[in-house]
Amino acid sequence: MPMKPKYLSFCGINSFSKKAEIDFEKLLSGGIFGIFGDTGSGKTTILDAMIFALYGRVDRIRGGNGNEIINYNCDKAQVLFDFETETHDGRKIYRIEREIKRKNSAQSLTLSELSGKRVIAISDGVKNTNARIQEIVGLSFEDFKKCIALPQGEFAQFVKSERGDRLRLISRLFGLERFGDVLNARIKEKYAAVKSLCDSKEGELRGYADADEAVLKQLKEDANQLESQKVELDLAYANYKADYEKVKTAYERTNQRNKLSEQLTLLFAKCEEMDGLEVKAKQIPMAREIVELRRRLSRSEKEKAETLQAQDRASADKKNSQQALDELVASFDAEANKTAAEEINGKLAKISYAKTDAELLKGYARQRESLREEYQKIVLKQSGAKKRAQEQEALREKIADKLEKLGKLTPEAYLAERLDSALLASEFRSAKEYFEKSRSDLHRDFSGGELFERVDAELVKKAAEYAAKLEREKSADASELLESFKKLQRQREELLSEQNAHSLERAKAESEAAEAEKELARIKSDGEKIADTVKKQEEKIRNALGVSEIPDFAALEKNLHKQRKELQDSLELFTKKCEDLKKKIRDDELEETKCGTMLARLEIALTEDKSKLQELLAASGFSDEEKAQKLLEEIPQAEPVLRKVDLFRKELHEVQAKLSLLGDGASENISEEEFQKSEQQMRFLAQKKEDVTKKSAVYAQQVADLEKRAEVRKRLEKELKSQETELFKIARLRDLVRGNAFMEFVASEYLSDISVAASKTLLQLTGGRYFIRYKSGFVIIDNLCGGEERSVNTLSGGETFLVSLSLALALSSAIYAKSLRPIEFFFLDEGFGTLDEKLIDTVMDSLEKLKNSKFSIGLISHVEELKHRINNKITVTGAAEGGSSEIQISC
Repeated sequence: MPMKPKYLSFCGINSFSKKAEIDFEKLLSGGIFGIFGDTGSGKTTILDAMIFALYGRVDRIRGGNGNEIINYNCDKAQVLFDFETETHDGRKIYRIEREIKRKNSAQSLTLSELSGKRVIAISDGVKNTNARIQEIVGLSFEDFKKCIALPQGEFAQFVKSERGDRLRLISRLFGLERFGDVLNARIKEKYAAVKSLCDSKEGELRGYADADEAVLKQLKEDANQLESQKVELDLAYANYKADYEKVKTAYERTNQRNKLSEQLTLLFAKCEEMDGLEVKAKQIPMAREIVELRRRLSRSEKEKAETLQAQDRASADKKNSQQALDELVASFDAEANKTAAEEINGKLAKISYAKTDAELLKGYARQRESLREEYQKIVLKQSGAKKRAQEQEALREKIADKLEKLGKLTPEAYLAERLDSALLASEFRSAKEYFEKSRSDLHRDFSGGELFERVDAELVKKAAEYAAKLEREKSADASELLESFKKLQRQREELLSEQNAHSLERAKAESEAAEAEKELARIKSDGEKIADTVKKQEEKIRNALGVSEIPDFAALEKNLHKQRKELQDSLELFTKKCEDLKKKIRDDELEETKCGTMLARLEIALTEDKSKLQELLAASGFSDEEKAQKLLEEIPQAEPVLRKVDLFRKELHEVQAKLSLLGDGASENISEEEFQKSEQQMRFLAQKKEDVTKKSAVYAQQVADLEKRAEVRKRLEKELKSQETELFKIARLRDLVRGNAFMEFVASEYLSDISVAASKTLLQLTGGRYFIRYKSGFVIIDNLCGGEERSVNTLSGGETFLVSLSLALALSSAIYAKSLRPIEFFFLDEGFGTLDEKLIDTVMDSLEKLKNSKFSIGLISHVEELKHRINNKITVTGAAEGGSSEIQISC
């Protein structure tokens, strides 16, 4: 096994309906441990639980997957498996927890890593976690079964089976089927694929049958002839084209001369219009200046009128403000305001001192209130004490009445008084019991009849008579009288004790009432002293404020503050109004001055602008400003008009220059008919040249295509030859591996390698006597007999087991070699049943030689002798009816 088990617990698997736990740490400490129990007890279930934890299925349980492994008394099976294995990062311990439910065969699975006391989750979910576990273990389910524990009985089958059976077993264990039918199928598939390619190439070649050398040669000759025609036509076309271009140039110059003459005539007709536009455009700057000056004069005149109005307003406002200031000063008495404010401040100072005295009064009031509350509490306390004293006295008197009724009790007097009655009561009781018994006997011995009824009625009457007499007596007998006396005596003692208690409580209550009276007197005295002090303090406050009653200081202060605030607000309002009016007067004076300065400046500007306007009108030729305004409305901008005139004159000069360059044209005058005839001949030559060129190009393309097809044909022929060669080789290989010949060869090579590996173990187990060779079957070489070969069929049972064990270990190592990790654990399931005691000793001695610190062996057996030889073991007890298998671990 590519790991070492550390801990296993499982429940609900096969015969284990209860939880089973196995600590492998101690079991593996000796290198060998055993799992023992009767046949069917559940030994192999321990191995099944480990396999189920790793792969989620068990091959030997019917279908191998699903809920068949669940114990019939359980609803689910669960297993927890800890194991240690080698990884790229060193040795690690992993934990697998898997569960399967009977209801729907649903599994749950988690994988964790154990690091000290920490449990680190790695994966959950069945599909992903199964793949992760297989990656860690390094074995698939099938490989795990093959290299860790072969199924029971397959050791001997492997050694002594027929050659074909052995080869099939090796093929199954190592998956060599790929070298048999699988290989044949692949070769067959490959042959069919290559054959298909050959057929396909032949089909392609048939499509290139026209790519012949003779056809290609004829096509090239035709193409060359067309190329010669093309050259001749190109030369003729070039020669005629030169003459055509001369005719075309003369024709175009004649047309151009005619068009320019017509254009020049139109331009001369517009010259006068353009001259007039130019004159108007040059007047536009002066017209714009005249209009702008007229607008500025209008704005200045308007501004002058507005400034005059503002000056008049400022003068009137200044006069009104001065009058308002004089009236305000006359209406406000500043001295009276100051005197009233000083009086109010004096009153507020007196109130401040009076408030200090008032605070003392509040303290005295709180003391009086405290005394009043204390007085009320003591009054209540005194009243309660008096009431309790009265209640205790009433209770004491009631008890005294009860004691008086009881009188003085002595035993002699009490018994003498009641003894006669006690004796009569005894007689009455005996008579009552007699009549009741007689009536009972009557009913037992007789029944029915007139006499029976009369006797029965008489007996009932007598029994009732004596019962009534018994009820009237004071006591039943002397013992009851004595007990009654004791009861009365106890009652008297209890009453006396209770009377004394009430007397004591009354005395305590009277004492509390007296103490309360003293406290009330003290409180009255303290209250009178505080009242006298309060009276004197109130008189002091009234005298200080000059009032008959102590006022509400907060309201009085509030009212005085309000009055002072009104005086301050009145003074501030007066001051502010005066300042505002003075500022208004200053502002009006400044505005008046500004307006005068502005009027002087505007008058100068108006005089200058009017003089300048007259000068501009005289210089520009405009009779008035309206003429200049109309010109601006007609031509808003001068630049576009001047550009238009300039462009016109440039166009006129260009047309005149072009006509001058063309000359009169008398020597090159070409008619329309002459030009059309020359152009028609040119188009004819061009079309013919184009046709021959196209045809030549077609032939050239056909030659190129045919050359390419010829190349493709050569390549296809070469490829077909190569594929036919490969097809021949595949056919030869098919004949060589027909059937399972190659698989048997590979299996024989595996068996030879396994025999070599097994020989090392067998030599160790047999003390160097035997080793194994494979020659179409296993043979044993006996070194003690000079290397004699022996058939495995001549071996004893013990020898066969040793050979099987060696081969099984070698076989397991070979299978697991794919994982590149050593085997650390191996299970031997049964195989010991046919061994005698001596041979068991030999086997155990041999196994002892195989174990080491990194390799442990687990034995599963029911052989009793083997059980005594192994110290570390698990004993499995089979399940009783309806119960569970159980395990016991011994180390």
